[in-house]
Amino acid sequence: PLEIKKESKPSISRKKILYQHTRLKRDVKGAAKALGVKSKRINIDKSEDNPLKWRISLPKRIVNKDIILIHSTESNTAIVELWLMLIALREAKVKTITLINSYEGYSRQDKIFKPGEGISAVTMLKIADIFTDVHMAFNVHYGEKTGLISLDENGITEREEKGKYFIYN
Repeated sequence: PLEIKKESKPSISRKKILYQHTRLKRDVKGAAKALGVKSKRINIDKSEDNPLKWRISLPKRIVNKDIILIHSTESNTAIVELWLMLIALREAKVKTITLINSYEGYSRQDKIFKPGEGISAVTMLKIADIFTDVHMAFNVHYGEKTGLISLDENGITEREEKGKYFIYN
């Protein structure tokens, strides 16, 4: 069975930045350079149509490391990729996971519009919270502008909710 152990304070000296989408590579490399840490790509073999048969290839030497995962959930496929990567990272026994989501899919549905409908924003946060120690989301409202953005030039504010930080604009 999958054991989920969360640590509280990630250590910068043990961090590794990971990503899956190649379009995020430039942003990830810049962030890694600024932090003085290494970045690596997580590969997902999607040769099968069924996501339950996708194979996740994690970088080596991540056991007991503080991981920063930079991702974007702009599509249903990207959401499944995220869940599979988070499960694989926990199974690999990383120390902590900080998720930086450059676009938080389904974050705008924060109320029920029709009877029986779920609140997808809450569902997405609850699932991410199971596997992450820290979860940040940039640009939760505008999917066409994904990518890492500077906090000081975009007027982003932050609020604390249940010990985690969510960044939104």
